[in-house]
Parts: sequence; C-alpha cells; structure tokens
Amino acid sequence: MEKKNRNLGRSTPDIYTEMRMRRQMQSLVREMYKDIIKEITPEYKKHIAKSQLSNGVANDSMESYFIILIMKKMRAKWYPRFTSLSKELAQWMSKKTYKRADSLIVKKLEEYGFTVKRNTEEGYQKAVLKEVVKDSVGKWQSLPMYAAAQAQDAIMTAYSKGRDMEYLTSRLRDVAEISTDKAALIARDQINRATQQMAIASAESYGLQKGRWIHVPGEHSSRITHLNFDGEIFDLEQGLYDEDVEDYVKPGELIYCNCQFVPVIPGFEE
Repeated sequence: MEKKNRNLGRSTPDIYTEMRMRRQMQSLVREMYKDIIKEITPEYKKHIAKSQLSNGVANDSMESYFIILIMKKMRAKWYPRFTSLSKELAQWMSKKTYKRADSLIVKKLEEYGFTVKRNTEEGYQKAVLKEVVKDSVGKWQSLPMYAAAQAQDAIMTAYSKGRDMEYLTSRLRDVAEISTDKAALIARDQINRATQQMAIASAESYGLQKGRWIHVPGEHSSRITHLNFDGEIFDLEQGLYDEDVEDYVKPGELIYCNCQFVPVIPGFEE
C-alpha cells in the first residue's frame, strides 16, 4: 500500500458531532442536579433539624423515606426529558455520521479511479441507520439512571451522617460532575461506534469486503487484543476474533473501543 494513501478513507469520527452531544447531555445533567438540590433542600433541612433534637442519632430507614419519595418525583420529571433529547441527538448524529462515513469511502474509491456505484439497495443503509439510532438511545437512557442513583446515594449518605445542607449541596455538585464525565464517555463511545458501523455499511454497499484495523488507544488503557489487531486485514462482515470476549468483533463494537479501520481496495492494498 502506498504510504500516502494508508489513511485514505479512514473511519475517523467527527469531533464536533461528539462535542455537541456531550455538551447538551452534560447541560441536562447539571440542570437535573440543580433541580434535585432545590427540591431536597427544605425537607432535608427539616429532617436534619429533627435529628439534632434527637441527640443527632443517625436517621433510620423510615425517617429517610422522604429522600426516596423526592428522588422518585425527580426521576418521573427528568427521565422523559433525557429520553426526548436522546432520540433527538441519536437521529441527528446517525444521519450526519452516515453522510460523513460515506464520503470518506467514496473519496478513497475515487482516488483509486473507481466509478462510485452502490451494490446494495437503499433499504440496507436505512436498516443500519435504524439500528444505530436504537443503540444510541439505549446508551443515553442509562445516563439519567446513573446520575439519579449517584445523587440518591450522596443524599442518603449525608443524611445518615447528619451532615448539613451546605455539605450536601457541595457534595451533590461534585457528584454532578462525575455524571457529566459519564456523559462524555458515552458521547465518545457513541460517535465512534456509529462511525465504524456506518463506514462498514458504506464500504460493503460499494462492494468492498476487507478493512485494515487501526488501533486507537484509550485515554487510560487499551485492550491488548486490539493493540495486537493494529494493521491486520479483516473481513468487514465478520471482524477479528477477540480472545478476551471469545467472539468476533469489529472496530468500535465493544464498549469504549476507539479503534477504526480503512477499507482495503482489492488488488491494490492486500
């Protein structure tokens, strides 16, 4: 393979699409936590004051039930908002990502002098788009569950120790940032997963069957099996066998996998 063309057609995710998803979800997380603090404050202060009158004895489960009721109310209020945004972002991301992934494949084919013509029907691409949207919505819907669980745990812990509202507010703000970090991880995972799925679907629609695996290290660690995959040629339909999961995988398929690929042009690069 010519060195200058080694990365031509590489399935790189769009950082701006990732940033938009991340920022919108992080903003919604912070809004939810702000609302939780507003809702919990009066009841929390009242129960802490009552506890102090009882010699500061740790509150039992019956007395702390007000926390469960408030968090139930918060979940009912905020989960639908996250679901709505999840669907909106998933639809937007999938269409934008498909266009980008398709253009990368087309550019490579044209660079090698191929006439660009799809070998599959449009329904194939629509099926991939639908699956990407479904997967993305499912992943995003886990975010408010995680954030609410973190908030409830923080409140319960502070209450059991008799901590004041000032402490709890500070603690909830810290925990909120942990949940925003979770949003960043999901955004990065989703944009790369979608990009790889779209790029593979696009490559196959033009009759390409092989890809060259490109290992992209994680922020803190990498899968050893994927590190060893770097540069390997794989079947786009099957992927490569990953001993760690005892199954065939494709770039970006496993959670938080950052790996990518470049399509292989028959007779030119194998």
